[in-house]
Amino acid sequence: MRLVRNIETGFKETDAQKGQLDAQLNQVPANHPMRPQVEAQVRQQKAQFTDARVRPQIEAKFTSEEKTVEVPVTLAELFHGTWKKSYDFPRLVICRGCRANPDSDKCKKCGRCPPEKLQIPQYANTMFGRQVTGHKEKLVESMERCMEIPVKINNLKVPRGASPGILMKTVDQVGHQAPGRLPGKVHFTLAYAPDETYQYAGDHLYTVLTITLSEALYGFEKSWARVGGDSQVKLKRPSATNGEVIRISKKGMFNPSSAEPYGDILVRIHVELPQNPSGSITIQKEANDPKARLRPEDEVEIREDRDNTVWRSYSDDVSEATLSTATESRGEPRDEL
Repeated sequence: MRLVRNIETGFKETDAQKGQLDAQLNQVPANHPMRPQVEAQVRQQKAQFTDARVRPQIEAKFTSEEKTVEVPVTLAELFHGTWKKSYDFPRLVICRGCRANPDSDKCKKCGRCPPEKLQIPQYANTMFGRQVTGHKEKLVESMERCMEIPVKINNLKVPRGASPGILMKTVDQVGHQAPGRLPGKVHFTLAYAPDETYQYAGDHLYTVLTITLSEALYGFEKSWARVGGDSQVKLKRPSATNGEVIRISKKGMFNPSSAEPYGDILVRIHVELPQNPSGSITIQKEANDPKARLRPEDEVEIREDRDNTVWRSYSDDVSEATLSTATESRGEPRDEL
């Protein structure tokens, strides 16, 4: 009802402006030589107040601001790309029953609505007396309560190798409800969803492989599913040291805008030491466990500069030989991919 009254107030203001034009015309006598010119001017100005022109302006005045929402996209979706992604947008909807009975079971999940913008009329003395000459918006705490209702947004576009922040879709009148206002537009943009295995930075994937002390001394062979699930990544080493970083070429993400369409996987080795050792320890060679224990790399971040530089805390401690898949310099075989 507040929205209805706001719209009615907007049309009343338009009628008042028309009345001011008629009052100006009535001040010119009918037999005055300037009367035809003034009538033409008034008709021209009144033509600006047709319903087709006024209604969109009034509705825009009482429409909530546009909102940008980030949609989390998985690495698999980025790798393959999709044009039919769905997302449940948590929209705030005004609860009509909270005013009457806020303690009812229906209102248990309701909370305070976002702050409201009220139109405060501004008055001024004119030649026709004291009249409303405009409005000023004021942000006040809402007296209404809202509940969160998911709205399914379909057909979101995810190009292969897309960057964060690109526009996926714009939907009209799906924004949060606010008393006295129409819902605004919502722009849905792409964001990287957290991954249980990798940290995606730049063109490459970064991960941490946890191995036992026996595997570090006697070697290991691990395999895991590649991003996208179309193949397996295999890593075989005769030995490894804690903190060693291994680059697996062209097994990372697909990025069509990069010089190399497929990025790399950088694996940092974490050696798991025995718990509470007592006395001397004899490390025996264990049977190979092909299952890889991976977690996202937490020592990598993207600096928000012009080039979005990838920063690694271990970059100064890693040699070029360690970052290569080939290990002929140490007389060891190449990594098995």
